[in-house]
Amino acid sequence: MHIQTLIPDPGSPWFFIFFLAMWFAITGLLSTLSGWRSMATHWRARGQNSGNTYRFVSGTMGAKSFPVGYGSCLTITVSEQGLGLAVLLPFRFMSPPIFIPWSQITSVTEGKTLFIRHVLIQPHNHWTRIKLHGKVVEQILSSSSGHLGNAA
Repeated sequence: MHIQTLIPDPGSPWFFIFFLAMWFAITGLLSTLSGWRSMATHWRARGQNSGNTYRFVSGTMGAKSFPVGYGSCLTITVSEQGLGLAVLLPFRFMSPPIFIPWSQITSVTEGKTLFIRHVLIQPHNHWTRIKLHGKVVEQILSSSSGHLGNAA
C-alpha cells in the first residue's frame, strides 16, 4: 500500500478534512514536544497581560536536545510581574497563552548563537527551556533582574 493512496486527491472534498486533521495533529504534537501544553497546566494566562508587547518573535522551546522552533510566530509580553507568551492563532491548538511570574523562573541567561543574541529562560521545576531572539532580549534581561525566585 502506497502512502499516496492514503492522501485524498486535492480536488476531493475529503482533502480539506484530511488537511485539517493533519494540521491539528501536527500542532498538537509540537505543543506537547515543546512543553507548551505542560506549562499551560501551571501558568495558563488569565486575561490580558499588561506590559511591553513584542510581536512576531522567534524562539525555541523544549528539551535542550530537541527544541521546537517558533519562527516569527510568538507574541511576548514582558512586565514587572512576569513573562507572557502566546503563539499566533493558526498554530495555537493545545498552546493557549501562558504567563510565568518571575518568581516561577529559575534563571534568565544571555547568550549568542552565530552572532544572534538570545535569552535562555528556565522555568522552575519544569524541563522546558525557552530561548528567545530579537529586540525582546534586552527587555527580558532588565525586567527579570532582581525578580527571579527559587519558586519554593
